[in-house]
Amino acid sequence: SWRGFEGAQHAAEQGHDAIVSPTSHAYFDYPVSSIDVPKVYDFNLYPEKLDRFTFGHHIIGGECNLWSERIPDTETLDRRFLPRGIAMSEVLWSHPAERDYDAFWQRLQRHYPMLDVLGYSYDVEQVPIVMSSSNESHNGKLEFRATATPAFPNLQLELSALTGILSDSTATFSSLGVHSMQAQPQRDGRNMGPALTYDFAVHQGLLTHSCLTSPSTPPYTGTNDIPMANGVLGSTNFRDGNWVGYFGPDHFGGHFGWKEKYIIDSVKINFLQSRLSWILIPEMVYADIYVESDVIERYQWDRDVSIDKEGTFIHTMTLAPEGGFPPTNSINFEIPNTEKLPDNHPAAGQPVWHFLDEVQIYGRPYRD
Repeated sequence: SWRGFEGAQHAAEQGHDAIVSPTSHAYFDYPVSSIDVPKVYDFNLYPEKLDRFTFGHHIIGGECNLWSERIPDTETLDRRFLPRGIAMSEVLWSHPAERDYDAFWQRLQRHYPMLDVLGYSYDVEQVPIVMSSSNESHNGKLEFRATATPAFPNLQLELSALTGILSDSTATFSSLGVHSMQAQPQRDGRNMGPALTYDFAVHQGLLTHSCLTSPSTPPYTGTNDIPMANGVLGSTNFRDGNWVGYFGPDHFGGHFGWKEKYIIDSVKINFLQSRLSWILIPEMVYADIYVESDVIERYQWDRDVSIDKEGTFIHTMTLAPEGGFPPTNSINFEIPNTEKLPDNHPAAGQPVWHFLDEVQIYGRPYRD
């Protein structure tokens, strides 16, 4: 029974044997941020509403899945399976009625030296890092801070930020452009999973008064502070909390304004494409530049990447007209979303998602 428990329950009640492998606990091609070791260890093989006394003997086991289209190499394969596969093994082989995760965690630590000797890679048990950020830009001065701390005890972080100033667990960025902070989780001198990279952007949009002019589609509403103008860029995981998603059927938009006029050299927006998840890069984006309160110049970006491209990737829209935009203190963005999934898609004809993270606005104050 893939995806959920319902298929296993129906099969057992009809007298058929079933193997249980729900998306919620057993799809290990999903990252740790979606299914962590505590969740795997909490897996109950039997459907909740199944009469175990009458039909339980038809549930003959479980399995975990690693779909190959999401696994690019052997190292990723190892890290997606380990240590979650160890937790699943104990659950399926022992099926303890009472789960003591702390005791299991202690036993698990003894496996890592053995995995090192055998040459296997592995990930950390849970999302290892709490990342917080703050936009300290004001009065024309740009400054952005990012702080990384361990998410739980018995974990250390080795941090680096090549384009910023690193002090303890906080990196400060002040120059225009995209910046990165790397964090390598460690325990007892051993790397726990891959080094994680967090991306940020410092730009004049951080100085704006901004707002969404149309609602995003829950639960993909971006960060809690100021979506699309807080300096935080999204990853290839559309559930990371940094993406703003819109499911249609009309258009999505935002407004950005300054107290003074700016000369804008370029505008960049990252869009996510994950075709199998119904997420496509939009066909076009409109930027309305307010030259005066009642005078608008409209600029248009047209999609320059194929919606048939497979995999999950980030594509950057760049609007940079020759000579720059006219001086302005107000920009509006509009992203139409009336598309349907193409005929060659398994869900052809269904509406599409558009995902964007940050509207990066690069320029300088206008001086008469």
